[in-house]
Parts: sequence; structure tokens; C-alpha cells
Amino acid sequence: MEQKTQTKTNIVALVVIILLVLIVGGLIYWQSKRTIPPSPPISEEVTRTKGPGKEDSTDTIFKEIESIDIGNLDQEFKEIDQDLNSL
Repeated sequence: MEQKTQTKTNIVALVVIILLVLIVGGLIYWQSKRTIPPSPPISEEVTRTKGPGKEDSTDTIFKEIESIDIGNLDQEFKEIDQDLNSL
């Protein structure tokens, strides 16, 4: 009787090991068949960069900076100094 239970235990262990091997093998096969969709090719239009246009030239930028109205800074600083001195 003891031999029969030992044989049953061996058979159950063997079946469990075979099932685990089949499951692991199936997962490996499934992972190898999954394909990553290829990324779209990069067109040349996207990779080419444009040179600096007229609006981005150094002279144009300096002209824009010079045209900014900053007001009379000396007068504003005098007013700030007066406010600080009155504290």
C-alpha cells in the first residue's frame, strides 16, 4: 500500500513538472511571436532644418530690442528712492 501512494505522489509530481514546463515554454513562444509595430519612418521634410529667416537675423533682433519702450528709468528710480527714504 505504501508503494502505491509513493507511486501516485511521483506521478503527480511528474505531471506538475510537465505542466510547468509546458506553461513556461508556451509563454516563451508567445513572447517571441509578439511583434513590436515598426515605428513610422522619419521623412526628410521633418529632419531638414531651415536656416535663419529674415525675422531671426541678428540685425532684426537688435532693432526689435532698441524699439522697446522702457520709459524714463532715471525718473522711475528717483521716485523709488524717494519712497524708500520716506520709510
